[in-house]
Amino acid sequence: MSDSSPTPEVEGAGRERVPEISVVMPAYHEAEAIAANLGQLTSALAKTGISFEVLVVADGDAETFAAARAVHLPEVVTLGYSRNRGKGFALRYGISQARGRLVTFIDSDMEVSAGEIGRMAGEQPILSSAPRAGAPGVGFEAVVWPWGVSGQGAFAAAPA
Repeated sequence: MSDSSPTPEVEGAGRERVPEISVVMPAYHEAEAIAANLGQLTSALAKTGISFEVLVVADGDAETFAAARAVHLPEVVTLGYSRNRGKGFALRYGISQARGRLVTFIDSDMEVSAGEIGRMAGEQPILSSAPRAGAPGVGFEAVVWPWGVSGQGAFAAAPA
């Protein structure tokens, strides 16, 4: 990874198809575990039968970038940049590169089980059917925060 290049490095196959779900995996100092963790995650996602991509974002860590790049799975895309910018930046960058209809994330240390991401991916038809506040034909116009302040629960009804 070059310090002088403003463009982060990217490696991954199959970027021409649009997956149903993108999983962003920010990674820092995970070179030893990243291959096994990617194997667990892609295995759990493959069991759902839903198309997916996993975007590993090596947050200024050349060793993790190299270890993730060495995992030759068509669903895995390795992204990286030369300077550590923190998890928030890694997530935002990964989300900006994601192509899936749904985007989620999992930490590279796999504190959350890969099976949970797979289970969530299996609920994709339900998740993708959720209406967006303010969308045409949706029966509410705003999300009320904090929940229930208006006495109408999480959503405010559209005026009749």
